[in-house]
Amino acid sequence: MVQSLGNGKRKRRRRKESPAHKKVRESMDYDALFAAQEGRCAICRKEWQPLNKAGGKARRMHRDHDHNTLQPRGLLCQYCNRHLKDKFDAEWYLAAYEYLKHYERISNG
Repeated sequence: MVQSLGNGKRKRRRRKESPAHKKVRESMDYDALFAAQEGRCAICRKEWQPLNKAGGKARRMHRDHDHNTLQPRGLLCQYCNRHLKDKFDAEWYLAAYEYLKHYERISNG
């Protein structure tokens, strides 16, 4: 959430963690998952580069989980986590993938 300070500046406030998200966070062994994924995002497989904002804490990967069952799935980079939040199901993503692959084959001859 973003809060206006009235002087043209804005301050980002942390949302209060829900009990469900706290349960997910506590149930995931971040370091074990990070090691199992070899320090890479579970989707794009890019190596994680923690960004340290001017004296702030280094950022960690996002803990992904099923929002219905709260089952942990893996660690994602910010890009993949943000795009996975779209309200599409797995079938839609597979169809979109096939669609793009089809037109990639056509354009490459």
